[in-house]
This record gives sequence, C-alpha cells and structure tokens, in this order.
Amino acid sequence: MVFIMSKMTDYCFFKYRPIDKRLLESLIHSSIYFSHRAQLNDPFDCNVDIVRALDHAIEGGSCKSTELLQQFRRDEVVHRRFSKNVAALGVGSFSLTNSETLLWSHYANDHKGAVMRYGFQMDFLDDEEKILGVSMVSYKPNAISDWLVENAHLYEENHQEFITGLLKKVLMSKAPAWSYEQEARIVRPES
Repeated sequence: MVFIMSKMTDYCFFKYRPIDKRLLESLIHSSIYFSHRAQLNDPFDCNVDIVRALDHAIEGGSCKSTELLQQFRRDEVVHRRFSKNVAALGVGSFSLTNSETLLWSHYANDHKGAVMRYGFQMDFLDDEEKILGVSMVSYKPNAISDWLVENAHLYEENHQEFITGLLKKVLMSKAPAWSYEQEARIVRPES
C-alpha cells in the first residue's frame, strides 16, 4: 500500500510503517507524529554529550574557534538549557527511498507493513513557527564537532543563530552505521 498525495509537492519523503491502529488514525486525521528524542528507536540518536563534542572540537579547532568554543564550554547554564530544548523538540523521521530491505524489515512489521509517501509543500516547511528545519541526516563520524569548529564564530556574532544551528545539527546527525536509512528529518518545536 502506498499513499500518494494528489497535489504537486516540493518535497517527497517515505515512511515505513506496520499496519496498525496508529497508521489508520494518522490516515483518518491526516496527521504525522513527531517524536521526542527519548522516543526514537536508537537510544543514542539525538542524545549527544555536548561537552564531549565541544572538547573534540576544541582539540581540532583553530586558535579563534578554540577560544570561542572554550567560552561556550564554560557556560553550564546554556548546556542545561540546550539539553532541555533538544529533549522537547519533535522529530519527524522519513526516508528518501521506498525500496530498502532493512527498512521494510525494521519498521514495516517484517515486510508485512506499508511504505507511505508524504508530499510536503514548500510553504508548509517554511513556516518558522511550526517547522524549525528540514534536512537530510548527516552520517559523518564527527558531524557535530566539525560543525562546532566551522561555526564557532556565530557564538560571538549571533548567539541565537549558533544555538539554533547546533540544535538542528544535533537532531540531523546520526552514526555512519545508519546511512542505509537515507533519512531526512523535519524538526518541530514540539512533538
């Protein structure tokens, strides 16, 4: 079973699902569930030790970025608030493929479920009050530390942009072993 949107869409994503009450309710109500970090199937997903990532970035950064990142590392209040914000956000996980055998096995009830096709209009995804970001997941080994080094200047220049960018990077990064999922995510302010 494949659900196809009738309108022209700007983005098309897939989601593998078992055929169950939740799937039927989402079809009846035209809704999509955005999980909290703690509800994701991988306990390490979006569960980043920000201090450890900062230490790794500080080791590999330039003089200017190292100074700014050390400043950020010392701000424990911001770390706690950052972790609280990550925990509150809603994550919608999708795939860019509808034919990956492992996804059928893991998420679609051992190949007995369905893959749903979701089409999203750009104006829906651009609603900054409801959508914080849309992106393919990065499967690079040091994606967050690399981002910190590359964007340390924002900590000084635009603190809000730095924190928002880091939140998005934490939510849009996974271990390389998950790359077969070809995942894209939509992040909302809440689940």
